[in-house]
Amino acid sequence: MRTVSFAGQPLSNGGSGNCSSTLTLFTKPDFGGEFLEVTSSVHQLYHSSVSQRMRSLRAEGDCCWLLFDRRFFAGNVEKVCGPTYEQGLRLTNVGSAKRISPPPPPPTPATTQPPSLTERKEDGDTAAEDEGVAAEVLLPEESEEDASS
Repeated sequence: MRTVSFAGQPLSNGGSGNCSSTLTLFTKPDFGGEFLEVTSSVHQLYHSSVSQRMRSLRAEGDCCWLLFDRRFFAGNVEKVCGPTYEQGLRLTNVGSAKRISPPPPPPTPATTQPPSLTERKEDGDTAAEDEGVAAEVLLPEESEEDASS
């Protein structure tokens, strides 16, 4: 078994540098034969023997990979994502592979805070007036002596 390592240029597409992943391509089914480990996009994949094609693959890490059946990122495409993806028998060739960032996680529900009493609305009214917040001011009762003065 021969191992070939490829250290290409990282793809600067949507921040794929924010993830790390290894794509391992095998010339035989069930992860056998010669293999190639790829850590960044490769525009052209081929084996020195014309009849040898990549027949199984393993993707590990937090990146996704676009696998094209032709060189230079052309032809039919398949997207595979980790953390661990294995395909023991691949019927189509891999002519090129592009590393991409994983899809963003779904947004978390935002917590809404009620507006403060001094927050102004567009029409100039305060939020307190708009929401009908009442404030009662208690004044000391006038005594009879104060009332007669």
